Amino acid sequence: MSRGVHIAPNGRGLGHNGKQVAVASAVKELFEKKGEEIEIYAITEARVLDLWEDFPVYRIPSPHDMPERKKEIERKNGEVIYGILKTLKPDYVAIDNTPRPVPEEVGALKFFFLRPYDYSGYENTSHEKSEKSWGGFDYFLIPTHPELENILDLDERWEKKKKDVEGRGGEWIQIGRIIPFKKYLDKLKGRKRKRGEILLAYGGGGLLNFKEGKHLERIVETTSHQYRLITGPYAEREFVRALKKKFGERLKVEEGFLHPREYARKLAEAEVVINPFGYNTQTMCFYLGTPVVSILFRRAMDKSRMNWAKKLEEAGATEVIYEGVNEGEAGRIIDKVFESREEIVRNASKFVEFDGGKNAAEIIYRALEEVL
Repeated sequence: MSRGVHIAPNGRGLGHNGKQVAVASAVKELFEKKGEEIEIYAITEARVLDLWEDFPVYRIPSPHDMPERKKEIERKNGEVIYGILKTLKPDYVAIDNTPRPVPEEVGALKFFFLRPYDYSGYENTSHEKSEKSWGGFDYFLIPTHPELENILDLDERWEKKKKDVEGRGGEWIQIGRIIPFKKYLDKLKGRKRKRGEILLAYGGGGLLNFKEGKHLERIVETTSHQYRLITGPYAEREFVRALKKKFGERLKVEEGFLHPREYARKLAEAEVVINPFGYNTQTMCFYLGTPVVSILFRRAMDKSRMNWAKKLEEAGATEVIYEGVNEGEAGRIIDKVFESREEIVRNASKFVEFDGGKNAAEIIYRALEEVL
């Protein structure tokens, strides 16, 4: 029997965990089709373990929840992960956003596969440790469309990263977008939509607080539409209450954690979704045929993210509101999406024509055939 471990450090919500769950599910399904057995375990910082309902899971504390003890928690997490791996002795380890050593600019858009049986890098997960301590990666899998959103076109740093991976004997592959919670989405395709429903989807990484949520307040303030807001479990409650008080019936609010199947249902029923450039929400909407207005936070406007947003915009797959740039045009942008709905949905569907989760599973299966 084979054994794998999927790790989603720095993953408190749908984002990192959603991609990992999708790949783990695809691996399990592929092994079952081939009549072979595999055990898959998860390690995550998510507070809500429902995300991993089909797999045994170890939960480790998130440094984000206790910033004053950040380095201590990172060190202890490294020791815990190292201990789990030594105990389980998995045949492969799949990591989405390594615990800390990887440079921030690579963000969440990748998968790492550690060389089998080499776990030395887990002894310390702080920034002070270089990526070299991990012994190199066999595969560096980027869940984006290899042609329509080629990661190497976005920033020269990606070219440098590719050379670094290949220089250590690793393989760099763009595998297509990973479609999270696909088993729910497939049941929801074609679902009747709520007429005029504009969903502000701010779960997971779309944190809402007084500082970063002002853009949302300006969008609602400068338009006349009705909105429904999903905040996710990490929103600042005082800010959300202030929004509800200010906009009354124009802004209906749902707070707290939503199970992925409920979140998927709301995306499927909305006529338009507004989301802060979240990979999972965007991908789920592309797959469901729900047009998206993407918001790019000022803090996220680095060269890579800006180029990526423009690439999607030029392809007609989404409209983008740039915080502090064109928020005053939000009403016109939202109306344009309603008017061009079918065209936007058609353009967006091209970005999910490759199943990144399935492709990742096949790569894992072939790699295990070679090493076992």
